[in-house]
Amino acid sequence: MAFKHYRKNYLETVIFQLRFPLILKLDNASPGDFQELVRARFPVPRAGTEVSLEVFVTPEASKTEKKTFRSRWMFFAKDETKSVTVTSGAFTLEYKEFTDVTDALDDFSFAWGAFQKLYQVETIDRIGVRYIDNIVLESGNPFEWSGYIHEDILEATLGVEFAPEYGVLRSMHALHLGAADHRITFQFGINNSDFPNPVAKRAFVLDYDCCSVGPVDASDAETCVGKYNQVIHDLFEASIGDRLRQDLGVIEPSEDSTS
Repeated sequence: MAFKHYRKNYLETVIFQLRFPLILKLDNASPGDFQELVRARFPVPRAGTEVSLEVFVTPEASKTEKKTFRSRWMFFAKDETKSVTVTSGAFTLEYKEFTDVTDALDDFSFAWGAFQKLYQVETIDRIGVRYIDNIVLESGNPFEWSGYIHEDILEATLGVEFAPEYGVLRSMHALHLGAADHRITFQFGINNSDFPNPVAKRAFVLDYDCCSVGPVDASDAETCVGKYNQVIHDLFEASIGDRLRQDLGVIEPSEDSTS
């Protein structure tokens, strides 16, 4: 895989998630064997409950709600910058501080391999990979992103003109893309963490969510996760300009043993 590597990033969250038919024994027994297998990288366990809410409308137009409670187990790294979450219907690897895609794919292979060794999932209903970048610059005009963000994205974000008395308070947009076997939701723009107050911080969001279409054979999970990471990497590179690359600090191949 051809990934460009940087010295830093503006990632807030990175998530790899697999959803599959229910493994009922995970609702009734804790995954102690799984804990032992992943302890080397994810030694800090926490248990909890996941609540899902379904709303039904009867023929008489009355509304009823059904809550489902399922056990949830989380296994954190020592510094709690990354975690694996297991429920009876989902496996999630999540990063709050992200370093490198190659390391993340290795973490996924390690943890998902341990899960499969114990539970032998055959079919995956959905595979999803999501990267949320919140690019924050410490100074400058909060609406000036030329050279940092691709001009087409800036045009979509700030290209609509209004009367001078109006100022942009928020400008977020979603682009939905589809291929034969996967879908992409690309959300981008100025979110404004102080909304509805005027924009004061120079911050721009690039949020990429890539997921499978239809069931996937579990043996293809690592291939799909790798592919979706590459798709998002390529979209990110197409979304940014050289001023941001300079800010991030490109690691040249001679410096990068993972290249």
